[in-house]
Amino acid sequence: VTLDSVQSVDDSTFELSGGAQLTLPATIERFRFNRGYGSDPSLSAASLFRAHGQGTLLDLRAIRSIELNTFGNFVAIAAEGGGTVDLGNCDAITGASLILSAQSSGTLRMDRLTTLNFSDTSYWYLGVERQEFPVLRAIARCNISLQPEGLVNGMMLCAPKLRDIDQST
Repeated sequence: VTLDSVQSVDDSTFELSGGAQLTLPATIERFRFNRGYGSDPSLSAASLFRAHGQGTLLDLRAIRSIELNTFGNFVAIAAEGGGTVDLGNCDAITGASLILSAQSSGTLRMDRLTTLNFSDTSYWYLGVERQEFPVLRAIARCNISLQPEGLVNGMMLCAPKLRDIDQST
């Protein structure tokens, strides 16, 4: 699916599976998510962007920046089971309470991401053989969990330009 005529996707979520493919138009360069889920704990880690299943592609290369205000609730960007979330042109993700997850041969493409700066602690759950952040320079308030269970060759997190790590583990 291509959404050529869409002008804004702010406060939206995208969850694909079963080989589905979705591409955002080049006109959508900024994504803002400015909502919480109240007191319902079952919604406190809702999928923001999720691709699950072999061949599933969520092509978000048009997005250059993501701003999150989730009122203390977590949202997730997740690639699982062979799915791909492509944020290859996104420079920065800022705001609050994000979970980045790549599991079971899922692919998170974040080739131009330079900054992950959160006002609340956020998490990376990485369980793939190799995750690359080629130009990532700074992270703040991130907990990184490398989960190599079941991976024959172990795993590698590549962030060759990372220089600033603030309040992170």
